[in-house]
Amino acid sequence: MIRTKRRCCGCGFTGQFGGNNWVSRLMDAVEARARELGFTEAFLDTSTDQPEAMDFYRALGNQEVGRETRPSWHWTLVYFQKAL
Repeated sequence: MIRTKRRCCGCGFTGQFGGNNWVSRLMDAVEARARELGFTEAFLDTSTDQPEAMDFYRALGNQEVGRETRPSWHWTLVYFQKAL
């Protein structure tokens, strides 16, 4: 999710990141466009059952800012944030 003071937008991506740098280029392009539009922060989330996504977000400079779990879930949501 990317947020400004007045609006939010979000999108999700799942998949194996491996050595594919096209995903990094895609994220760079999304962040660049968000900056052009005046967004100041990016908010992402994934879950603990997707460790590759957690590592990928960290590699892009995102910081973990929280976790959430519920009794009915077999995973924990992990929230990330990055200044744009």
